Amino acid sequence: MSDKYKLVEYDKIEISGHTLYRIRALRHIYPSKGLKVSPGELGGYVGGYGNLSQGGECWISEKAKVYMEARVSGKSLVSRWSDVFGYSKIGESAFLESCKVYAHSKIRGSSEVKESKIYGYSLIEGKSKVLRSEVYGNVRVHSSVYVTEARIGAWREKHGYADLKEKYSVCDGRSLHNAIVATAEADYRLDLSESKKG
Repeated sequence: MSDKYKLVEYDKIEISGHTLYRIRALRHIYPSKGLKVSPGELGGYVGGYGNLSQGGECWISEKAKVYMEARVSGKSLVSRWSDVFGYSKIGESAFLESCKVYAHSKIRGSSEVKESKIYGYSLIEGKSKVLRSEVYGNVRVHSSVYVTEARIGAWREKHGYADLKEKYSVCDGRSLHNAIVATAEADYRLDLSESKKG
């Protein structure tokens, strides 16, 4: 398989002691959200070839930056002013726009995350949507959950996640809005029964 992009070594920036290079497409690329990238088109910035898979249709566009040990793969799209770093993984058909994703976070499935901060060991997957929110700790947002203008955090001593799942989905009209949920209990499931109707 031939490479799909190359580093433009003369177009570089410095971020917190890391040198990042702009990417240039070498073939047509079709990431999520219907974007079409043409050969020769410039993308965002990476710290090296390990940050963006040469396989699949994933892409980093505009002013987005991916560096350190972070990895983008699948058909995912990291766009606008997004910063992805640490050990974060973005995969499958995930879409990020103007986000900060770091530590050990994972975003996958066909989830969309916009204008948000995701960190810790957070996992966003399925068809979930997170808008203008902060998700941190060991929180798992999955199925079709819609989170907007919320701060959701959970740190656990034991292995596992605090779950936000099906019953808070777009399809049944529920959403998290203006919520603050934070807990450090060792064994629990978040009770968001006070969630507003979307």
